[in-house]
Amino acid sequence: MKYIRSIVAGIAATVIAIALMFAGGSSAGADTAAAQDVAESSATTAVPGEAPGIQAIDVQINAYSGGVLRGQGYFYSYGEHLYACDRSADGRTVTSQLYWDGAVRASVADGNGASAGCGHRNLEIAEGKYVLLRVCLSGVGCTAWVRGQA
Repeated sequence: MKYIRSIVAGIAATVIAIALMFAGGSSAGADTAAAQDVAESSATTAVPGEAPGIQAIDVQINAYSGGVLRGQGYFYSYGEHLYACDRSADGRTVTSQLYWDGAVRASVADGNGASAGCGHRNLEIAEGKYVLLRVCLSGVGCTAWVRGQA
């Protein structure tokens, strides 16, 4: 029983720490309210890192609104590439945001209505650094954060 309590306490402490970490954002409340219509599916893929003992993790998030795939965000650990892809000609812009070291440090947008090409940024992030990715739809809200690793 003590073991279960310590696990529950650890999970609660982690949730509180993450909530406090993101509370400094300028629009946390607005994102939460608007995100009720944004559902996501995400996948992470472990990729062998270049440095011994480091496991790189790629992340993909699919953002849906009204049951329709509206956009996708990707973080590729090899070379640290961030993408935002608009998948619906609905007039909304898709933005991928990447968080590390206490703040959103990179973002990229695509609002071309599913025309060819995605927004892209080539980043420089230290190997092994944990990052969080989310995808936002203009006028709708943002997905939950999903963890990856450079």
